[in-house]
Amino acid sequence: MFAGGALGTCVRVAVFQFGETAGLITVNTAGTLILAFLSGLLVDARTPWATPVKLFVGAGICGSLTTQSTLALMTVQSGFGGLTLTLVSLVTGVCAAVSGWLIGSAVRPSPRSSC
Repeated sequence: MFAGGALGTCVRVAVFQFGETAGLITVNTAGTLILAFLSGLLVDARTPWATPVKLFVGAGICGSLTTQSTLALMTVQSGFGGLTLTLVSLVTGVCAAVSGWLIGSAVRPSPRSSC
């Protein structure tokens, strides 16, 4: 989880170099998409590698890549522009979550029959 957190933080810092607002929307949307994909893919996984992958990618990378506190701060500091930022973040986040879940579920291996 630590290594995933370090990786996610480095990616977030790099993306923010292209602009704070666009960077914020990009990292939060990407993190949501990745986490939803992982959740859809591994929802019923009973393999020994599922938990380490969830911790490394989900809690580590996605947890440090996304940033709710920066969204809240930028919303408060931006006045009316903050409302637009919040709405764009909400819409892109929900679309990313639904898309990620559907894609992850679609590529999830079917369970083997016990027959």
